[in-house]
Amino acid sequence: ANTVTLDSTLSCTDNECDADALRVVQVSVGIHYEYVRPPCVEQAFYANAKKVIFKDRQLDSSCANPLLPYASEACCEGQQDTVAERYPGYLYDQERVLYSTAGSRCDAIGMGSCDFNSIEGIDKHKKGYHWTTDGCAIQVKINAIGQIALVYEPDSY
Repeated sequence: ANTVTLDSTLSCTDNECDADALRVVQVSVGIHYEYVRPPCVEQAFYANAKKVIFKDRQLDSSCANPLLPYASEACCEGQQDTVAERYPGYLYDQERVLYSTAGSRCDAIGMGSCDFNSIEGIDKHKKGYHWTTDGCAIQVKINAIGQIALVYEPDSY
């Protein structure tokens, strides 16, 4: 595997300075660097978990740490709105942001975060979770032989 080690911290430029997380960076014409997060470096249990939905409530939902860039924003006209939309000024396709960034982006366009049913305007082949306003409990279950599994319990389904 190819590994790149930087001798110093590089300064960001332009809109990359506004991103919560960069996954791919173009270092020169036709050459890109992809950052792959190391596995198993996050706590399994954390405070104030938020529910995230996979662009449609019927497809998948999970819990996420609001202090990590885990999902994209989903903006609604009001809390009872069931169809959300992406912030039009997102920095790159399938960008992941902090929960607070998602809320700020929705506020900037006169909308708010919400617990939505679906997001309009997203191509079917694009994947990724989107923040909701619902909380989420993280629990553990243990079977008879001592194996454990995490169980996510959102405030609503």
